[in-house]
Amino acid sequence: LDGVTGVQTCALPILCGAWDGAPTGAVVRNPKLYPSVIDGEKERRGVYASGGISFTLDGFVVENGNATGVPRPLRGGGIYVYQARPILLNNLIRSNLAGAPVDPSSWCYGGGIYVDHPTGPALISGNEVTDNAAAVGCYGVGGGIGLSSATRAVVSDNSIRGNAGSSGGSGYGGGMSAVSCDDLEINDNDLEDNAGSVDAPAGHARGGAIYL
Repeated sequence: LDGVTGVQTCALPILCGAWDGAPTGAVVRNPKLYPSVIDGEKERRGVYASGGISFTLDGFVVENGNATGVPRPLRGGGIYVYQARPILLNNLIRSNLAGAPVDPSSWCYGGGIYVDHPTGPALISGNEVTDNAAAVGCYGVGGGIGLSSATRAVVSDNSIRGNAGSSGGSGYGGGMSAVSCDDLEINDNDLEDNAGSVDAPAGHARGGAIYL
């Protein structure tokens, strides 16, 4: 754990949450009974991974992240993966914000999850991605999930609900966005009540569910 970024994956390629914490006996994992919470407290990003690593994040709650004033800002309020290979499984990603900058001409990407130039095929599966936003008051892309320059990425079996590309600005891809992605696979996801933008002028929203 890191006091600035919440969790920074460096030497541990597999991070699993929702343990019961018992020192002996059979391993018990139950995210509802034993939630493992990474809380950005609306002041910092939840998880940041880079440096070419391959890692798994499984069974965590990542909430209240805000990437407005952190290193590499305005990207990935909950989880930001830059030039690394992620496997994101069975996480609850909620109430995260990629950015609320002062300049309304700024662009923000991936409110809940942003995977940027991954070094291998990314897998995002079995997650609940809810009530995230890429931007407030400016351009936003990928409210729930954002992918950029990702080759052979798989986004499957996720619940993606109540996300917005932007609030008060132009928004693209409320549920998810994928820009410059080759061989992308999107299947068996539940996308509901997402919006490209809320409280924005007419014509300033594209792709309530998915923007490609």
